[in-house]
This record gives sequence, C-alpha cells and structure tokens, in this order.
Amino acid sequence: MFATNKSFRMLGHARRIAQIVGLMTLALIAGIAGRFYLDLQDFAQDRVVEVGASYMPYDNVTAMTRDADLVVIGRVIGEGKTHLVPQSLDRPRPFQAPAAETLPAGKSDGGVLAQPSSATSGQSFDLPVTTFTIAVEGVLHGTAQPKQLTVSQPGGKLATPTFPGGPQITRTVQFEHDPALQSGERHLLFLRAAGDGTYYIVGGPQGRLAIDRTERVHPIDPAAPALRGRDGERMDVLLSEVAAVH
Repeated sequence: MFATNKSFRMLGHARRIAQIVGLMTLALIAGIAGRFYLDLQDFAQDRVVEVGASYMPYDNVTAMTRDADLVVIGRVIGEGKTHLVPQSLDRPRPFQAPAAETLPAGKSDGGVLAQPSSATSGQSFDLPVTTFTIAVEGVLHGTAQPKQLTVSQPGGKLATPTFPGGPQITRTVQFEHDPALQSGERHLLFLRAAGDGTYYIVGGPQGRLAIDRTERVHPIDPAAPALRGRDGERMDVLLSEVAAVH
C-alpha cells in the first residue's frame, strides 16, 4: 500500500513537472513568435533605398531649355502612382518613362543614364517609375499649352507581402539627388515629351527647381553646374533666361 501511494505521488509529481515544462515551452515559443512579429513589423516599415545614377551635366539654363520640349511652372496634384517599367541591362542607356521616342534634331537623350553594376546581354530588370499630375500655371518654352500634364519620375514606393495576414514590407526607391515630387509642391520644370503623351524631367534633378512663397527658386540639386549658386534666386531672373531661348 505504501509503495503504491508513493508511486502515485511520484507519478503526480512527474505530471506537474511535465505540465510546468510544457507551459514554459509554450511561453518561450510565444515570446519568440511575438518578438519575431515585432521585428518583422519594424523591418516592414517604409525606408528610403537610394539608387546611384549618372546625369549628363548641363552647363547652363540655356542648354537645358534647348533640350526641353516644354518649360513650365506647375503644381503637383495629389500623390503619384508607381508602376514597374522593364529596363535592359545590355548597356547603360537613357531613362525612358515609359515609352521611347524619336528625338528631334539637336536634342540629346534627356540626361539620365542608368548604371547597372554588372550588365549581361539579354538580362533586364524592372525600374519603379512614378507618374504625377501637374497643374500648369504657365508655359515658358514650347508650343503646347496644356492645363494639366503627366510627369514620370524614376523611383517610387514598393510594397511586398510577407505572409498571409502579415505586414507588407514597404520601400521607397529614390534615385541619387532626386527626391520624389510631393503633393502641393510648386516647381519650375524642364520637360521632355515621352512617346505616349506624358513627360519626364530633363537631366533628372537638374531640370526641377522648387518655388517658394516669395517667388524664389531652389534647385533640387544645387551642385549641378547649370544651377550652382542659384539657390534663393528670384524666379523672374531665371525666367528671363528661359524666355531668351528660341
């Protein structure tokens, strides 16, 4: 009888130990899973990924104007829409967003060159491109007189799912010295026509100058040769240079 009671006590003790070990294991698994989910959420938060790029430098505003189909003052309306455009890795080539065009005589390729690090013939990659709607306040150069136009800019926000019900990994792809246009911003834009009725900016960040409330301009890339030393300049000074180009 004594041996039987002792066996029952030992069996009960072993069960309690097993239950405690099981609860500890479940707590450990829950803690690891919770920590993993929190780390995944933190990793999924939007971060800027900057892509290196080379831009054909323009010596002056006159050269940029001659290479542009339109020079306008406009305001960005709403958020942009990002899509992926296939790009060849055969060799560095001009950014075309989203369609190629036949350039008129005397115009260059627009001044933006992709720089793949290890180009192999036949390979390709998808370049994020964001389109923005611009409300045109005035046309300073060019024959078209649009009230609104669509401008494409390389880069944009991309989202990738992790697992069903999990967070999405978000990354904002931004080309070097060329932050994305923002809703409500007012700009002086040097634009080249693409083949589908949209436009892209001549020379990347060189062809975009922000305009503040005092009508002064601020180059997006103030180190660009054509715009060096012009940060804070009165807009009418720059406009007179554009107007003088025929």
